[in-house]
Amino acid sequence: MLTIQHAIDTLLDHAPKPAAIITGSDVLAAAVYAAAARPQRRIGDDLAVTGFDGSAVGRLLIPTLTTLAIPAAR
Repeated sequence: MLTIQHAIDTLLDHAPKPAAIITGSDVLAAAVYAAAARPQRRIGDDLAVTGFDGSAVGRLLIPTLTTLAIPAAR
């Protein structure tokens, strides 16, 4: 069974290395931050990451996650 972490690791190890990853949630973006730290890729300098949903998770990451929040209620 393919886990999310395995999929992210595979993506980060793919040649050529991705310059940016757009995720479907801020939680997935946090997993990308963690996976990128293992091969010592710096978020912002070596890899751009964007989240989606504008959650508090993004504000806790270093550097702060670029995220998109759509005000669906409006």
